[in-house]
Amino acid sequence: MEYNIRKCKPQDRYDIYRLVNQLKEKPLDRTIFFKKFSGNFYDKNVQYWLLESKSLVIGFVSVHRSMLLHHDNPVFEIQEFVIEKDFRAKGYGSILMDFIIAKFSNQELELASNKTRVKSKKFFEKSGFIATHNKFTRHK
Repeated sequence: MEYNIRKCKPQDRYDIYRLVNQLKEKPLDRTIFFKKFSGNFYDKNVQYWLLESKSLVIGFVSVHRSMLLHHDNPVFEIQEFVIEKDFRAKGYGSILMDFIIAKFSNQELELASNKTRVKSKKFFEKSGFIATHNKFTRHK
C-alpha cells in the first residue's frame, strides 16, 4: 500500500472541497467553503492533513486546538475526517487516524460524529475513542 501523509497547501482546497462534500453528502457553497478554508488555513490553531495514494488525494483530516474553560489543557478536536469513497474499508482510514493519534499522543484528542454514520462510529471505537458525550444541535 503506497501512501503519503502531508500538511495541506492552499492549492489543495479543491481536493478538500471534493472530500468534504462526500462527508456532508451534499454540495457545499464553493465560495463560502473557500473563504472559510483560507481563514482556517492560516489559523495557528487549525491543522489540515492530507492522505495521498500515488499522488491522488484520498483522505483529509482537520484538527482544531481549543482552550476550553472546563479543561486544564488545550483540547485538540478532529472536526473533519474523510476518506475518498472508492478507498474506504481498505485500511487508509486507519493509516490516517493512526498518524493523527501518534501526532497528538500527548494531547487530549476528541471528535464528534453524526449518529447516522454507524460505520464511522465503529471505526472511531476501533481506533480507541470512547463515546463520552452527547452532542445536541439546533437548526435554523
